[in-house]
Amino acid sequence: MKKTRKILFSLGLIVIIVGISILCLIIGRGHTVYLDNKTIGDYKAYQYIEISYKGEDVAILGKEERTVVKVIGQKCTLDLVLTEKRNSMDEEKTITVELPYDMNDIVLNINSYLEGADEDTYITEFVSLMQPAENTGESENVNIDEFNMEGLEG
Repeated sequence: MKKTRKILFSLGLIVIIVGISILCLIIGRGHTVYLDNKTIGDYKAYQYIEISYKGEDVAILGKEERTVVKVIGQKCTLDLVLTEKRNSMDEEKTITVELPYDMNDIVLNINSYLEGADEDTYITEFVSLMQPAENTGESENVNIDEFNMEGLEG
């Protein structure tokens, strides 16, 4: 009796821990979301976009600009104030975007989302140009002149 009870409590504890882990994995997934105001194909950039996330002002994006926001969960709800042209009436919108679970760094193009583009157009994965090359087994001596100061050694 005592041994059976001990086994049942252990199994119950394992089930609870696994359940909490799965719940945290789904609900607590964090994303870095880059918000774009860039022209993509037929989707023209707005003159200005004021962006708020969870009541806090994030940025005011001009044409061809990008900002970043950290999002917890699978939905990103943004409050936007859109200015299409200088001296035009501002338009306020609230959007909620479902974020893909399999991407960490997500680029969300706001203007193509608002125009009704498909998901492959307005959501892409961010790829940094500064990421190191994959390890090929050979050691490479890579010299990146970040400030374009080649030949200025003193």
